[in-house]
Amino acid sequence: MRYMDASISVGTQKIRFDREATIELYRKTITAPGADSCDCLYCRNFAKQRQDIYPDEFKTLLVRLGADPTKEWEAYELGSCITKPNHHLYGELVEGTDSQAEGLPFSFRFTTSFPNGTLPDGLKICAVDFLAAIPWLLPEAPE
Repeated sequence: MRYMDASISVGTQKIRFDREATIELYRKTITAPGADSCDCLYCRNFAKQRQDIYPDEFKTLLVRLGADPTKEWEAYELGSCITKPNHHLYGELVEGTDSQAEGLPFSFRFTTSFPNGTLPDGLKICAVDFLAAIPWLLPEAPE
């Protein structure tokens, strides 16, 4: 196992990370956006506007960590957003201590609680888990 070579504090959280190992994980394992491998309406809606969902500061943070902002590992729809009509809540895992993700239209947290069955064994991995309220853009309506 490689030594975590850098640390970063974001809000009340502090994580250690290995940027080169994260880049390698994306090169070998997370080679395509997760939503692109699913044909459901929710993933198609997410993929259609992927480039516009993340604030610039969040994209900069992902790049600093070594995560590719264009290749989410997993995206999933959480339901209709009560406070924003015609918006749906989405979450994603892209790459620590746990803390609550709060605030719309976008918030994130570092977490170690996520399904990692598709990732290589023996890695000490955390995730950036985000919550975003994004508009429904597809002509087809969700059920």
